[in-house]
Amino acid sequence: MAGYEAPAGMISKGAVELAADAGLRAALTGDDPDLRAGAVEELLRHIAIVQYGIDRVAAEDVMIGGRRIKRGGSVIALLAAANHDPALSPTPDEMNARCPVRGHVAFGHGPHHYLGPELSRVMIGTSLSRLFTEFPALRVVDGDNRERDEYVMGGHLRPWVTW
Repeated sequence: MAGYEAPAGMISKGAVELAADAGLRAALTGDDPDLRAGAVEELLRHIAIVQYGIDRVAAEDVMIGGRRIKRGGSVIALLAAANHDPALSPTPDEMNARCPVRGHVAFGHGPHHYLGPELSRVMIGTSLSRLFTEFPALRVVDGDNRERDEYVMGGHLRPWVTW
């Protein structure tokens, strides 16, 4: 799933986001490598690919959000919510390639961190940059733009576009 489903979902959802955001699209297709990297990080932070909560069991007593979780207690971590936490960014619901948030949890965290984040970054950045370089006027049109809700990882089934 991680090597194919996650990048494929990010590419489809990223294409839809970039089609509607000229500033982020320009950052991704421009000549500034730092700005390109920032655009990819913002897409990773902003777009929720993991479509379910991740169950975790506390290995020790811990305080989370002012609540005590006892050792052995379970929590459900919602990565999408964590990436939109106002503690990460002054404008967590907006994408800004010039001020990307480092430390997002798009790839998980701690011992559950995804093993291939750099490969995913390259796959996503290269695919989307190439798409919008070849088709700079690409835009999403009305049609069957449903998301893949029957999969563990999110994404669009087949976004309708024109250029």
